[in-house]
Order: sequence, then structure tokens, then C-alpha cells
Amino acid sequence: MKCFELQLNGAYGLDFSDPEMTADEFLKCAEKALEAGITRFLPTIVTSGLDLYRRNLPLMLRAIEKAGLTYEIPGFHLEGPFISPLPGAVGAHDPDAVQSPTPEALDQLNAIAEGKIRLLTLAAEREGAPETIRHAKTLGITVALGHQLADR
Repeated sequence: MKCFELQLNGAYGLDFSDPEMTADEFLKCAEKALEAGITRFLPTIVTSGLDLYRRNLPLMLRAIEKAGLTYEIPGFHLEGPFISPLPGAVGAHDPDAVQSPTPEALDQLNAIAEGKIRLLTLAAEREGAPETIRHAKTLGITVALGHQLADR
């Protein structure tokens, strides 16, 4: 059985949004996940400050490339930062790190990820969401609606 895991926030005691994660820890986690039967996955980073994206996305990219896992790990899932900051939607995400969705903000994150964002979770009711979704489509990014209180 083949399993493409669209959202793997981490495993085996490691959180991919940990600001102290090392490349070795990431690769050990990835190898264990692949040995357990996941054939492909998107490492997921939850709503975070820009410094975390600047640190962890390139760290994982270099590790993936070095280990020759570009097929198994074809890109990233960003679960936020364009989600609702409101209770009932924000969940365990840091409401202070939530951003308004804009094409420019998405471009900034995608540049940090070297064009490897494959899945983006955002809240449909946020101002700027429709434009950001359309822009994501032009970048080849699939958008999932989540962490939202949309009523339309």
C-alpha cells in the first residue's frame, strides 16, 4: 500500500516547526516515516513567525537534497500563517503569528521555500483570501481551507 501524507507536522518526538530542529533530526524522522510505510510526504510547518520559516524551510530543503529524497519529499505544506486568529479556528496555532493573506506575503514565503510550497491551508473569510488563492494557483500551490470560521 502506498501512502502520500499531505500533512506531517513531525513524528517520533520531532516537530518540524521547532526552532531548534537540526537537519539530522529531520532526516532521521523522515527516514523512520518512510520505513513505516509512508511513501511520500509534505513536511508541515504551522503558523509561525517569519524567522522560523527562514530557518526551517531551507534547513529541510538542504537535508532533502543531500539525502536524495526529492521524490519522497516533493515540497512543503504551510498550515497557515493565513488562518483565522479567532478562538475556535486558530486552534493550537499562535494567534500573534497569524497574517492577512496577500499574494505578496505568499510570494515571500514561497521564495524562502524556493518554490516548493505544494499545499497551503488558509481561512476563506480572511480579507485577501480570494486574491491569494488565485495567486497560489498560478504558482502551482494547492489551497486547503482550514482553521476558519467562514460562513460564505
